[in-house]
Amino acid sequence: MKNNDFGKWIKFEDPYLLVVHKPSGVNVEHDGLVSIESLAKEYFSQQQNPKNTIIGIVHRIDKVTEGIVVIAKKKSILKELQFQFEQRNVVKKYIAIVEGNFQIENNFMEDHLMKDPIHYRSLVFSAPNDKTKQAKTELLKLIPTANASYLELMLHTGRYHQIRAQCSHRNFPILNDVHYGAKSLEDSKWIALLANSIQFRHPVDQKIVQFTIDYQDSHLFQKLKKLDIVF
Repeated sequence: MKNNDFGKWIKFEDPYLLVVHKPSGVNVEHDGLVSIESLAKEYFSQQQNPKNTIIGIVHRIDKVTEGIVVIAKKKSILKELQFQFEQRNVVKKYIAIVEGNFQIENNFMEDHLMKDPIHYRSLVFSAPNDKTKQAKTELLKLIPTANASYLELMLHTGRYHQIRAQCSHRNFPILNDVHYGAKSLEDSKWIALLANSIQFRHPVDQKIVQFTIDYQDSHLFQKLKKLDIVF
């Protein structure tokens, strides 16, 4: 990966925000390798006033997931956006391609998740306990087939590996998500999950802003197309 690829990933930039289309296989936070954080640091260092700019990671998506990442350039902006996340005023939508003919009784997946930090996964429980957190995901659109299904989802909570764990628990793991029981299709650097939309109030003018990735413009679409999995 070339560092100058980062400029091609930028979807939006103003004096307060940087919005990036992160490919799968790249971590958001610094991990000793190339990450969104390290690339943003290099990118900002080339700007006119790098000392006045921070790299405020507003939220995270998994390394194996492609999608939108928002970075705050100022501490006040980071604080305001984190507050919006805490208040659940941020709308986050995903596209997932799962194994099998996906079926649920209603349009919601509601579970109780417990993070397992040793095995880097979430465990799903039907009833709450003192170690679990409620997880709620809404199904917005479903295109089922016998072998795979296309899902458009909206998060109502933001738990660790929420969509991955919930789909796997229902025996519809996300394609290529070997960590949660899916069959291996290719290398393990990606899964068929796209964080395709995020909506929030801009911290400065308070206007609603939305950033999206069209599925057919995603790297995921191209990967699955090569495997003859097309929706």
